[in-house]
Amino acid sequence: MKASLLIVTTLGLAVVVGSLFSGCAQSPDQQSGTPPTALDALGAAKSQTQRHALAIARLLAAGREDAEVVQNPDGTLLECGESTLSWNGLTTVQLADGRGAETAVQALAASLDPAEYDIVADRSALGNSRIQATRRNHAENHIVVVAGPSTIRIASGSECFTLPEDTYPGGAW
Repeated sequence: MKASLLIVTTLGLAVVVGSLFSGCAQSPDQQSGTPPTALDALGAAKSQTQRHALAIARLLAAGREDAEVVQNPDGTLLECGESTLSWNGLTTVQLADGRGAETAVQALAASLDPAEYDIVADRSALGNSRIQATRRNHAENHIVVVAGPSTIRIASGSECFTLPEDTYPGGAW
């Protein structure tokens, strides 16, 4: 009985000590209690916007073995208010057969969830099909336009956020 109590006590102590030293697998910022920075907000806005642009690109390419999706890794920051910016990037869907871009963009409006997106379908200045999909409850925006018989471009903009005053917003982000 004493031996089994000693083993249980030793195991319990090992679990407690192990938990204290593991830090529950937190990042260094979480462990130090450092609040997220404005650059973290930029990273989150960029990541979320790119993820949603890829989801739209996958809808455009659905069922097409010949589709190639290329997302630019960097984008630019544009003003969306007096002291706020949005991250803006580009994703391209290329259809190898040289056709089908118009049909794919027109079908996209029916594929997007109206509970998630406000959708406006119209034509660009060049007369090509265009869809503007703005996420509900967010300012994130995706403009999907036919750029050629087999090329579709998705121009995406994130929700607005603030950068520290000493951060230069120019260049690639």
